[in-house]
Amino acid sequence: MTPEFAQSVNRVFDAVLDLVDRIERRERPDLNEEKKLIRMDLDALTGASANQSSARREDLELARRGLIYWVDEVLTMADPEWKDITLEFDYFAEKNRAWRFYEFGERAARSSSPDVVEAWYLCLVLGFEGDIGEAFREHLHQPMPGGAANSTEARQAWAQELAKLIRKQSSADLAGEPISGGVEPLTGSAWLQTMAACLFVAIVLGLVLLAIYMKLTRS
Repeated sequence: MTPEFAQSVNRVFDAVLDLVDRIERRERPDLNEEKKLIRMDLDALTGASANQSSARREDLELARRGLIYWVDEVLTMADPEWKDITLEFDYFAEKNRAWRFYEFGERAARSSSPDVVEAWYLCLVLGFEGDIGEAFREHLHQPMPGGAANSTEARQAWAQELAKLIRKQSSADLAGEPISGGVEPLTGSAWLQTMAACLFVAIVLGLVLLAIYMKLTRS
């Protein structure tokens, strides 16, 4: 992820994972107040898109959509009362995230920018489950990812496909002109791309470790 994009996305992940932790510690936070704060973070992700290209605006909107589905998924699992105040209904006037996440992920996210693919991947590895079977069978009309026999295997296969796509996109971005007659120093652009790739790896590792730690403390 680019640093600016990663900062905005991580703000949402951190806030929601912290809220889940407080719910499971039985602190009984005010869900409506928490929802307002989460909406502010989600809207901040797309709020600065007015001066950007139409393609970038679409990327930001798509990333926010994936985050909205993820937020509703993990918070509904943490506290069933969240199902009555879902963000999906506020933003899209529907409650179909179980299959919409995979439909938009397959039809739009995976062919979008690396930032969007990485955001969708993180939503998946950080707890989104939904109904991948319904999505692929009834809406995408495609076989389950990897020819999986059940939803768990299908989610794992789909996550692996996204991870491969991220690596492929990163490799393409970092590829330069063929070197001949010596080693050229990294240009500013290549250096930033390298740092962005390293930052993404660190972000994924940190968030996954945080999720594992929270599960261990709950058990």
